[in-house]
Amino acid sequence: MKITRIIEKQMIVSINNEKKTVRDGTTLTELLLGEKIISDAGNLSGIAAAVNEKIVSKKDWNHYEIKEGDSVDVFSMVSGG
Repeated sequence: MKITRIIEKQMIVSINNEKKTVRDGTTLTELLLGEKIISDAGNLSGIAAAVNEKIVSKKDWNHYEIKEGDSVDVFSMVSGG
């Protein structure tokens, strides 16, 4: 029996100025869930994300693929006075 080994390509991205290794083809939602920045893709209130200094609309997060070398910044809204 022949065993085939699948090797996923990895890439390095920056998340809030920290270098991270993620698999090629990772979406913005997958990245944020994997880093535990968000805990539920259905509850995104108070969170914004920018890739390479451009805000990405929440409606696009599930389809927005992160690329090698991308810089992702995540912002949390805080209320108070």
